[in-house]
Amino acid sequence: IETDNKAYPHILPKLTYQPLVENSIKYSLEDNELVKIRIVTKMEDNKLIIQVDDNGHEISDEAKKAIGEKVQKLLNTDEDISREVQFGGMGLGGTIVRLTIFFGSRFKYKVCGNEYGGTTVRFEIEYS
Repeated sequence: IETDNKAYPHILPKLTYQPLVENSIKYSLEDNELVKIRIVTKMEDNKLIIQVDDNGHEISDEAKKAIGEKVQKLLNTDEDISREVQFGGMGLGGTIVRLTIFFGSRFKYKVCGNEYGGTTVRFEIEYS
């Protein structure tokens, strides 16, 4: 765990880290006996960066597409999704939706492979 003291004053919704770590453990154990997870929270210029890297298998293009579609579906629905996404149980997609609702256009995310052969999830929240 790497944390920048400049990141401490910034508030995040509950259950921001938990689904990321759960996914890292779940998918890393499929390929490895030893799970390695790196969690970084820091400020870069005027952005709060939250990044979780693991040594599981690299996320597929299909999985990235499915996450993006799930996020768009939840954000575009007329139904009340606040209860559904507030209390977890929806993994990475639910976390992205909650942060998008909380931070609006200041929030960006990226999911990609990493140098460990696993997946990186990176959240950026812009502050002025």
